Amino acid sequence: MKKVQAILAVLFLACGAAGGQASDKVKDKELSLSLGDGLGDFHSSFAWGFNYNFALNKMLRAELDLFYYFNPVELSTVPGLAITSTGLSLGLNGLYRWTLADSRIILEAGAVWGQMIVSETWKYSNPKHKKSKRYSEPYVGPAAGFQVRLDGQSGVRFDFRYLTIPYDGRYIPRLSIGYALWF
Repeated sequence: MKKVQAILAVLFLACGAAGGQASDKVKDKELSLSLGDGLGDFHSSFAWGFNYNFALNKMLRAELDLFYYFNPVELSTVPGLAITSTGLSLGLNGLYRWTLADSRIILEAGAVWGQMIVSETWKYSNPKHKKSKRYSEPYVGPAAGFQVRLDGQSGVRFDFRYLTIPYDGRYIPRLSIGYALWF
């Protein structure tokens, strides 16, 4: 994981060095649908979600994101135990945006914070033994991504979010790819 953090730090510094003014050609609002992988505590689970991104000024953007995580069978060290986990994250991201190549490539770096609602179900080999637990906890972490514009109003986005639960040190890195519409 330290390698991933080092790569993100280098990407962030490179973005700052290549920065400059954001182009006026990029529209103010963006809506995207993304599919991805929630790692860490969710053990490589399927994730999908929506992002709504809007400009606060030329380089600073706010982004609301809603993501759903589903891990149908989490690994367990207890024989006969199957764990199913689902999670719903609602977050607010603060992102700096740089444009390159005549606004066809967009780089973003910033921070995320939000709330994760998790539901876990433990099913044992004996059908009478089943436990469920639901809880909610805040998260914070770094964000990075880039987008490639396909035309004047759409593009493909690649994102990395590192959701850290500050109270107990658990983490959920999320890699996703999505389709973005600008308006």
